[in-house]
Amino acid sequence: MIVIDLIINGQHIATAGAEDLSVLGGHLSAVGKLGKTSQGAQARRDGVEITCDLGGMTSRSVEPKNVHLTWNHTELKAGDEICFRIRKANTADPPRNA
Repeated sequence: MIVIDLIINGQHIATAGAEDLSVLGGHLSAVGKLGKTSQGAQARRDGVEITCDLGGMTSRSVEPKNVHLTWNHTELKAGDEICFRIRKANTADPPRNA
């Protein structure tokens, strides 16, 4: 199966993957006042929120068929280093919401 390893600041956080997935992804986002002339986001007028998420969606022939799985949600700060490693593996960590 295809898995994604998430490494933050040199520390392995999770290996996401499952035999019944059809979607697997990692996402970084920064929301808020990101530059001098930015008005900011409605929920973050004065600050910045930076997050990293790792998740996927199942594609099963039995119920529940399409389930969103989550392996990670981490708040980050400027200077953090994120690495997504894509590889083939026989095992992965269980999702947080399995």
